[in-house]
Amino acid sequence: MTTLLTLGHGEASQSRLVELLVSAGVGLVVDVRRFPGSRRHAHMAQDELEQWMPASGIAYRWEPRLGGRRRVPRDAAGSDPWWQVEAFRGYAAHTRTEEFGAAVVDLLAHVSTRRDDRVAIMCSESLW
Repeated sequence: MTTLLTLGHGEASQSRLVELLVSAGVGLVVDVRRFPGSRRHAHMAQDELEQWMPASGIAYRWEPRLGGRRRVPRDAAGSDPWWQVEAFRGYAAHTRTEEFGAAVVDLLAHVSTRRDDRVAIMCSESLW
């Protein structure tokens, strides 16, 4: 049975992330950032992750359909009024789209093939 975990990389160094992931038994990281990079942390760029994660024994997969940094669609302008930050309203609206639903189905199908493995879904936010 596969266990799904969540992880926000925040300002963690490459070695700290490897330590966290390996100690948690994570075999696959699914990066849900739409724009996988960091101005301050070069090791968090997609091309870097694709190199150092497998070298550390951790598979890497990018799934931008699950990521944030979305705008509120015109037809959802009045939805989710409790979100004070427009970006959060945009992401909430995105989670109700066919694209997001298909990405969740694809992710769960992929994850189900990884027997006795732990999968971490990674974003950039260290605080949930």
